Amino acid sequence: MRNKIWHSVILIGVLLLGGCVTEGPPELTAWPTEKRVQAHIDLGQSYLQRGKLDVARESFEKAIQVDPKSSKAYHGLGLVEAQQLNMS
Repeated sequence: MRNKIWHSVILIGVLLLGGCVTEGPPELTAWPTEKRVQAHIDLGQSYLQRGKLDVARESFEKAIQVDPKSSKAYHGLGLVEAQQLNMS
């Protein structure tokens, strides 16, 4: 199960790194909205667990751009804010 999660995270990371072009990789933009949102949320959670708060914030914000009603994305963004407040 853990390997499956890591493979998913790595696949998503590779797809997002390909997104450095202006329109992003067609594979990711062709995904259904729910899958794109979940991919950004999963990445955000992974970065959050590793303490990479700036990158986690970007991932959650991208999820919100795709679906402004995503409560999971807002929750993740709140967790980033809380950790940043605790660090100050």
